[in-house]
Amino acid sequence: MDNSPAISQLIKDKVEQLRKLSFEDLCVLPESECDDVNIDEKKIALTTWMDMLGPKEVRVVFQCYEHTLLGVGWMSAHGFAKYSD
Repeated sequence: MDNSPAISQLIKDKVEQLRKLSFEDLCVLPESECDDVNIDEKKIALTTWMDMLGPKEVRVVFQCYEHTLLGVGWMSAHGFAKYSD
């Protein structure tokens, strides 16, 4: 996968932003949320996924996908789990 510096920074910033949210704030995120952005003249689909793994554990995944040609593209996903206190 060949990320541009701008895309790599976007991924890093978004994951850091999500990690800073409290357990309660993460729990009220929609199960999935997708936005399309243009970076370096590339259309990138950004999706945040949230699911509860139990009453005290939430999993959050941030995914970037760039469609290139004939259904082929690259995807990068970064995630974490957070527990209630």
